[in-house]
Amino acid sequence: MCSTQSFVERLLGRNVIEGKILRSSGSGLIVPTSSLIFRDKSSRGTADIFILNAGYVHRETVKINLEDSDQAIIEAVDPSKTLLTQGAIVVANPASVREGQDLES
Repeated sequence: MCSTQSFVERLLGRNVIEGKILRSSGSGLIVPTSSLIFRDKSSRGTADIFILNAGYVHRETVKINLEDSDQAIIEAVDPSKTLLTQGAIVVANPASVREGQDLES
């Protein structure tokens, strides 16, 4: 059902409109869900991610605030010891690298 203040409803003509309904919101950094590494499939509150820093792959545990099929909003478990910042390079395909790997050589 669609209703607006500008009477656009008459122009819709029973067309289907795809959309998402936001049921909750949160703050943190947005990463693709493919970048998350779950230690235990039943517990989805935390995960590990690989971050590229100075050419090397580093593993870090993060807290998952929100998640859907495409993206997750995450934050560092320990903000004082994190490499996870805005603009950090997060590895989207963690199965293709290993912790400590040098990606610049």
